[in-house]
Amino acid sequence: MIESKSSNKSEIFNPLLSIKKFFRFLLHEILGENFKITDLLQKIVAFARAQAYVLTLFIMMAWSLTFHSWLTFALLAASCVVWMSPNPQQFCFKVAPIVALYATFLLGLQFVYSLNLTQKELPDENPPYLRQFGMEKPRDRAPFADLCLKCLFTSIIFLSIKQKIVELKKKSKEDEMMLESESTMIEKIRKFLADHWVLFTMFLILLISLQAPVVLYRLLYMAFFQTFLVLFQISFPTWRRGLYAFWMSMIIYCMAVVTLIYTFQFHGVPDFYARYLSNDVIHSFGLERISSGQLLIKLLTPISFLIFSLIQVNFFHERLMSRTEKWEQIIFDKKPQLSRIFAELHAQSEMRMDFFRQHFAMVQSLM
Repeated sequence: MIESKSSNKSEIFNPLLSIKKFFRFLLHEILGENFKITDLLQKIVAFARAQAYVLTLFIMMAWSLTFHSWLTFALLAASCVVWMSPNPQQFCFKVAPIVALYATFLLGLQFVYSLNLTQKELPDENPPYLRQFGMEKPRDRAPFADLCLKCLFTSIIFLSIKQKIVELKKKSKEDEMMLESESTMIEKIRKFLADHWVLFTMFLILLISLQAPVVLYRLLYMAFFQTFLVLFQISFPTWRRGLYAFWMSMIIYCMAVVTLIYTFQFHGVPDFYARYLSNDVIHSFGLERISSGQLLIKLLTPISFLIFSLIQVNFFHERLMSRTEKWEQIIFDKKPQLSRIFAELHAQSEMRMDFFRQHFAMVQSLM
């Protein structure tokens, strides 16, 4: 009896068991009594497969940032072009075979330069432009590390081709049925992100603009942030009509900033800028030569904001516009009525003020 009581107490006061029970109760409350983890996993996998093109575009950006060269810069430029297209999913499916072949070429090039060959057999130091195109032997880490990472990137890119084949053949409609009957939790998370993603994006642009040192491109980020807030406060209809143009301007500006910082690290580019601009002007723009690790850290915030802005435009902009349209109809369509009410209140307050002034003057005259 004593042992059973102690075991019950240990179960009651076990924090891990309590957390497990809490999450189990929470999932059953949100997803229903007939909830099964396998069903949720199937829905998540189906949703991720349907959004495979988004993961592919992220991988293209990550590849270009991890391995800095002119050949990988093409992946960064291609991903931005796909994001900017009217229908990024269909456009990504069209260019996915080309991107997959290009990724396979980069993987094969990495394999060749990972072989244990001498400079005479496989040079990578002379001529100097070989390293600018990614034709470089691994020096800081083991060759298999880069190969494994590029194999992972390439396999994820091939997912887009597989998804394209599935959509073309349409042998099975299970994925579509799963997507149509999404779980309540996924739908709630999507609605929450759609309603608050613009706040996350504005917080990120404020974070970028407040970073040190203060340079010109960060000042322009602050200018965009101030424009967003000022238009929202001065004229809500104008802010709403210009919202899409604002996001597109921000995306183009972010692409320009990332391109300038990325290409400035290549050999010969700083000398090209120095022909037309002084070093002080170049540094005031925020352009400087840094190492590959520092480049990844420096480009992390602009790339993150670029991704946040692209997600806002492609996934959450329509919902934001529909919600703000309701606000505009509620507030601004009834503006004449509100102005009349405010005018009546103002007239009543003026009458009260006149009444108090007259009585105050009478009291002063009696005194």
